[in-house]
Amino acid sequence: MKREPKAKTQRRHFKRRIKERFGLVVNGTDYRKIVAMIQDGSATFIEKQSNTRRLFRLVINKQAVYIVYDKLRKTAVTALTEEMFYELRPDERKSMC
Repeated sequence: MKREPKAKTQRRHFKRRIKERFGLVVNGTDYRKIVAMIQDGSATFIEKQSNTRRLFRLVINKQAVYIVYDKLRKTAVTALTEEMFYELRPDERKSMC
């Protein structure tokens, strides 16, 4: 049985998570727009997570969405809520208040 390409798996994962966590249904056009916003600098860069992964913040439908982006494959990997983002960084929430 042939394995699915990782980029395709990442796109599907992103679409599932953004629907689950934000109630947003993202089609192919919407997905490409989100990726384009990351690539053109419209999204706010948060941090480098690894050699290939970057974390960005975008506001979509008045909601802050934290997006893990795979630089190598040029794909959005997952979508995190603001609460999930701050759970990973409790000290940053204190400094933001």
